[in-house]
Amino acid sequence: MIKTNSTNNRIKNIYTVIMAVILTVSVLAMTSMSASAAPVVPEQYNCIFNAEYYAARYQDLAAVFGNNAAALFNHFLTAGMAEGRQGSAEFDVNFYRAAYPDLAAVFGDNLSAYYNHYMTCGKAEGRVGAGAATAAQTDTTTTTPAQTAQAGNGGVRVYQNPGYRRASEFKFYTDILDSILTPGMSDMEVARAIHDYLCRTYHYAQAGEPVVRLSDIYMERIGKIEDGYGNRVNQERANSTAFYCGGYAQAYRTLMNIAGIQTECLAGIAVNSAGKSDGHEWNRSLINGQWLYTDVCWDDSLGSTKYFMISESQMAQNHFQDRNFH
Repeated sequence: MIKTNSTNNRIKNIYTVIMAVILTVSVLAMTSMSASAAPVVPEQYNCIFNAEYYAARYQDLAAVFGNNAAALFNHFLTAGMAEGRQGSAEFDVNFYRAAYPDLAAVFGDNLSAYYNHYMTCGKAEGRVGAGAATAAQTDTTTTTPAQTAQAGNGGVRVYQNPGYRRASEFKFYTDILDSILTPGMSDMEVARAIHDYLCRTYHYAQAGEPVVRLSDIYMERIGKIEDGYGNRVNQERANSTAFYCGGYAQAYRTLMNIAGIQTECLAGIAVNSAGKSDGHEWNRSLINGQWLYTDVCWDDSLGSTKYFMISESQMAQNHFQDRNFH
């Protein structure tokens, strides 16, 4: 059991050294292989990395590396772990971090350390590396409560309509989901896909930009035309990708709830790294019976997943909810 800061620091230093040694040996082993040799992933990594899984899960990597297991493994070692990418069905770093506060107290935002902990001792200790649905993906015949039945929407998930009167508005959102989700995704994987979609598609508004919400984009692109006001469509707003924090939070809530994952918007005061406080919005989602917190806006600004699916206590370090803010 982790009890003191000095103990935490010793453990953190030990794992940092172990990881440095293991990663160095692995990279050297790969670079020493002849061109004709079959790519080899060290056996100890099997629980956190599988080249076929990695390529299938991340099409951006498959487009660059194809099925080159050595190149995929090298990416995982040098960038993927730090980015929080999932290398196997057995281990999901975001689940592991949220599930074990004792490890979060030691490793903090050092995502690579969680992979290393699970590989070197966490699995042997009986710790669970992923949610039931994620782990079950190794057996395609298994269905868990977190996985959704196939539907007539491309076989992705059964979508929930929260009450949109316009079929076109519901379709606008489900078309987005169909473009980023794949069959059999766990709730955590769906959450990450939506988070990443918003981060890569939108940006925090700069001075002079037309600031919009996802619902505004729908109205300008589709709603006004349906209503016969096509000549009044504001093309700048229709094509804008500029959000404020509320735009991120509300888009995340909308897409998550339609995907069947209960998600709420929270509002209050947030204090950034420079000590500046301001009104802010973020989210919490119910994943595997646990409320986890996400700030897509801050993650987009930081280019990270630091504020993706973290505990309430972690978010409360600089996010102070005010229920009367709205």
